[in-house]
Amino acid sequence: MRLVMKRFGVYARLTAIIALAMVIGLVILQNRNNTVTVWFFATYDSINVLWLMLVTAVASVVSWWMLTASLGLWRDMRALHQADILAEQERERSEREQKLKETEDRIDRKLSEAVKRDEIV
Repeated sequence: MRLVMKRFGVYARLTAIIALAMVIGLVILQNRNNTVTVWFFATYDSINVLWLMLVTAVASVVSWWMLTASLGLWRDMRALHQADILAEQERERSEREQKLKETEDRIDRKLSEAVKRDEIV
């Protein structure tokens, strides 16, 4: 049964790809002689529709790539900021730990001196 379902899925995807290729071919065939006037910060007369579609598709893909790259960069910047905050907190914790150790050593030294003085007397 599993092999039947896998075979059905493969043929369904193959059918979808062939149908999509046929639609793309039909669009190209039907629009090969069509031209259009386009305004993009200037007026461009008699632009072939297929070139316009290609430029639009490429611009869409590039825009999507730039958006995802920008979001990735934003995420990386946030991670760096968090790492800086954690490093600063670790440094402060280390400084407090060092001060506490120095205080403990000083107290131990004073206690040792006091015990020695009491033994001498």
